[in-house]
Amino acid sequence: MDRKLSSFKKKAEIDNFAFMQNTKQKSHAFCLEILRSKIRRRSGTCNLLMALASYQDARSPTELSESPLFHHEYGSITKVLSNLARNVEERAQVLSLIQSQSWSYYESASVPVERVRLQTDTPPLPKPHSPTLAARTYIHASNNVIKGNRPLNIGYDVSHINLSAEGKWSLPLSTQRVLTDETASERALAQLKDLFEHEDLGFSKKLIIRYPVVKKQT
Repeated sequence: MDRKLSSFKKKAEIDNFAFMQNTKQKSHAFCLEILRSKIRRRSGTCNLLMALASYQDARSPTELSESPLFHHEYGSITKVLSNLARNVEERAQVLSLIQSQSWSYYESASVPVERVRLQTDTPPLPKPHSPTLAARTYIHASNNVIKGNRPLNIGYDVSHINLSAEGKWSLPLSTQRVLTDETASERALAQLKDLFEHEDLGFSKKLIIRYPVVKKQT
C-alpha cells in the first residue's frame, strides 16, 4: 500500500512538473511574440499582460504595478494603454494582432472542436463625474436611484463578445462602446460580423452558438 501511494505521489509530482514546464515555455513564447510584434511599447505591454494574468488581487489598473512580474513603474501602464495606437486604423490592426495571437494559444491548449460558444453582454459603465467625456447617455444602474426613483445613471453601455471557455473563464474577444444612435443588439451584430470575417480566428468554418448573458431582475 505504501509503495503504491509513494508511486502515485511521484507520478503526480512528475506530471505537475511537466505541466509547469509546458506552461513556462508557452508563456515565454507568448511574450516573445509580443516583443517581436510591431505594436508600440512592446516591453511594457508584455509586462502588463503578465501582471493581468498573475496578480488577481489587483482592484484597479494602478495596482497591477504591484505584481512581482511587473518590472516597470506604475506610470508606464498609462503610457502603454495610451500609445498602443494613434488612430482608428492602427487600433484595428493592434486588436487583430492580439486576437490572432491569443486565439492561437487558446486553441492549441484546448481539445480541437468544431463548435465555438460565444457570450454577449452589455454592462453599463458609469461616468457621472466626467463631464468632459463626449456622448455620455443614460444607463441602467440598479443600485443608484436619482430623481424620480428611476434606476439610472450617466455613462456608457459597453458591448462584450466573450468566448465561453472551460470552467469559469470567459475570454473577451471584442469590447466596444454602444453608440448613442444604435442599440446594444446592433453593436453586438457588428462585432460578430468582424469576428466572423477575421481569417485567423477561423470562425466561419466552425459552428457558432451564441449565449446572451441573462441578468437577474432587481
